[in-house]
Amino acid sequence: MKYILFFVVFSFSFQLFAQENEDAKPTVKIFFRLYNHINQQAGKGHLLFINDSSIQISSGRSIEHFPI
Repeated sequence: MKYILFFVVFSFSFQLFAQENEDAKPTVKIFFRLYNHINQQAGKGHLLFINDSSIQISSGRSIEHFPI
């Protein structure tokens, strides 16, 4: 009975370890400042997401979306 209980606990510990995703948590925060075409600051904050058509930054608790 002791070995069965040990096996069950051991199996659950592997399952909990597999659910951690280190790729989803950025290790370094990148601070971003965005300027428009006449050199006025459009936004600033930490970079969340960037692709070929948009940029998302977080400033405090708000998230701002800027199309490119």
